[in-house]
Amino acid sequence: MKSSFTLKSFLSIILTGISLAFPAEEGVFAVISPTATFDNRPMLWKNRYSDSTNTALHAFRGKKYDYIGLIKNNDTTAVLAGQNTSGFALVFNTPMDSKDTLSINPAVLVKSALGECATVQEFKALLNTQNCSSIFGCFDNRGNCSVLESTPNSVIDFNISNPETAPNGFLVRQQFSMSAIAQLESDSWSYHRAKYILNQQAARKNIDSQYLLQVVARDVTSKDLDPAPLPFNGRYKDAPKQFVKTENTINSYRTTNAFVFYGSSPNKPGQAGFYYIAGDPLCGVAVPLWPDCGEVPKSLQGNGYFSTSSAIATIHKRIYHKSKWPHFFDSKLLAKGNKSVYKRNLEFEQKMLSTIFSVSDNTNLLETQQYWAQQAFKLLK
Repeated sequence: MKSSFTLKSFLSIILTGISLAFPAEEGVFAVISPTATFDNRPMLWKNRYSDSTNTALHAFRGKKYDYIGLIKNNDTTAVLAGQNTSGFALVFNTPMDSKDTLSINPAVLVKSALGECATVQEFKALLNTQNCSSIFGCFDNRGNCSVLESTPNSVIDFNISNPETAPNGFLVRQQFSMSAIAQLESDSWSYHRAKYILNQQAARKNIDSQYLLQVVARDVTSKDLDPAPLPFNGRYKDAPKQFVKTENTINSYRTTNAFVFYGSSPNKPGQAGFYYIAGDPLCGVAVPLWPDCGEVPKSLQGNGYFSTSSAIATIHKRIYHKSKWPHFFDSKLLAKGNKSVYKRNLEFEQKMLSTIFSVSDNTNLLETQQYWAQQAFKLLK
């Protein structure tokens, strides 16, 4: 009688990092087709949730393509999100309903994919060869966009170009698989909230980086409280006045990174890149990066004293200062006055985004990337 656990299965587990146990990847993301964006670029946004802030960006030399990826605890064997020089961008979440214990670590697969894949179809073909349980969001520079839900037995492709799959030109995902939506999506406020505020712009075909960074990624509206505009001048139940709860919001007290990836547009081929916030979006600012630069600014390479993530974490700790209310931030401390941290950060981003929008083929992307990373660090420090 032939054993169902083959030598190939055993080697797959060993060679992929002995991934019988690996940390879950959490967050909320949206994959957006060119039909819903204002400049016809594919886009991918993610707010990443974690109890650890020990993450950094790292520049990799891949088998076929170089890429920039997010790593944790200085571990370069696994990548949590990233984009390569072909324009292919990729993120993932671990489904909370997964019962599979023999799956490979998706972050190891992401590392391989970014080094080898240029298209969604190439990634799907790679995924079909792997024993992996995860929910992936991706796009390529041809404008193909998909959410790929994988199990050890199948890969389901939710093609966002298909109006039956994504009638509004985007899909939002969190930590539940499509087959479990009936049981889990009703409990996910941030999932529904993200769909709602993205729909507002998608209907006008007007989603852009500024909207994703400054409206979606920073949204702190909960099921029973809309504190906008900040600062919140009311009181939530018995919490201190002007404190805002962020336990189940899009921008949560556990948001440790935010990404907005974009592909090339018909008018600007080859200029794919992304914006990265190295911490809580309420407390930080986005920095532009391009995989073609082949390097990451020093301030984004770790979480030491001279890092942007450390500076953002300090501000985060300052506004979440009530130990009795650990999931509430002090909106007055964050956003009151014309010189508040919040207003200052938004104005910085708006200036940066207007500059990046006018980038031309003659622009030195490496100098531009370094400049804005330095300015962001100075602002936050």
